[in-house]
Amino acid sequence: YNSKYDGIGMKTNTQGRHSNRPALNLVVALDISGSMGDTFRGDDDDNDDGDDECESVGGGQKKLQVAKDCLLTLLAQLRDDDAFGLVLFNNKASVLQPLTKWAEIEKVGLQKAILKLRSYGGTELTEGERPSLLSLFL
Repeated sequence: YNSKYDGIGMKTNTQGRHSNRPALNLVVALDISGSMGDTFRGDDDDNDDGDDECESVGGGQKKLQVAKDCLLTLLAQLRDDDAFGLVLFNNKASVLQPLTKWAEIEKVGLQKAILKLRSYGGTELTEGERPSLLSLFL
């Protein structure tokens, strides 16, 4: 299914805060498990010298930092009629921001909370999936 809200259409139809896209109900499930503290690693097969150590990619940035940067960029594009929620998960889940109209969210506090996130614990994907889905339908 392709629409004007996908791919290149997304880029052309979201220019400016007064775009004609429908309002969003967006819940992000963010992995904050220990592995998100790792840096991105390359998968360059050209350097197959038997050494499992791969060159770092992404400027050596940690996965969680990249995820936080992307999330903050996304938040800067939300409109007042959008709704946003944020679920954090590792081996358990917690709701950092319940699904709420963007106009009603204390944005500076949310940004500060996102920037303070640290990686820890194991990974249980269903822990992040369940509360994210429930928040969209309740």
